[in-house]
Amino acid sequence: MNMKKWYKAAEERCSIRKYSAPPTDYEITQLIMLAEQISGNGIRIEVMREEDVFSTGLIKQVITGTDCFAAIIEKNTAQPFMTGYIGEAFVLECTLLGLGTCWLGASYKRSAVLSKIDLSEDEKLRCIISIGRSGQEFSRRKRKNLRQLMKLDSEDFDREIAQMAPWQLAAIKCAQIAPTAINAQPFMLEVLENSVCVMNTGWNFGYGMVDCGIAMLHIEAGAAFDGVFGKWVMKDNVMRFESISED
Repeated sequence: MNMKKWYKAAEERCSIRKYSAPPTDYEITQLIMLAEQISGNGIRIEVMREEDVFSTGLIKQVITGTDCFAAIIEKNTAQPFMTGYIGEAFVLECTLLGLGTCWLGASYKRSAVLSKIDLSEDEKLRCIISIGRSGQEFSRRKRKNLRQLMKLDSEDFDREIAQMAPWQLAAIKCAQIAPTAINAQPFMLEVLENSVCVMNTGWNFGYGMVDCGIAMLHIEAGAAFDGVFGKWVMKDNVMRFESISED
């Protein structure tokens, strides 16, 4: 896993909707190889080009300047959070290659994507990710603060921050900047002894658990950057990252 590199990439990434150019043929070859390596747990990623995908027929296109995208395909048996977890790993690899990206659950021609991919009977197209050379300045959309994400009053929040380990603070700060559908951040964070939890708090147009999966990867990357590695334990809508080793 490239968790430490992904942490740095997460700090450098923002959603890009305006591109100056699509990836080169060589970069697309690299992306296809990365997609194959990262795919798993019922999730596969296909990278391709199609001019019609971002021509939505709306007065103003959301994505301009590229025709390249990654289709995130989900088996019916896959856990929804794995779409976010694996998809965000791919997004951060794109960042490391110097490419901009944007998660898209809508604002693209679904029929154009479906015409380019082969789905088995137990698969569905979950969402896509646009890819290209950034044509805009770095600008991260406003996020909830940590106290809001932890749903604590000021006194309890200050006490929690003072008591948590450095790796836990790095983990929740990285989760704070995780991208989510319509920037809703439909999750709650909780710090316990030797663990960090993320809990789904909203449907968010069907992407609530996908958003949680993205946050999960960011939590793990933040912990790894501070030298802590662990495992995920799932129960109901609570995903708990438990530390098991340090560098």
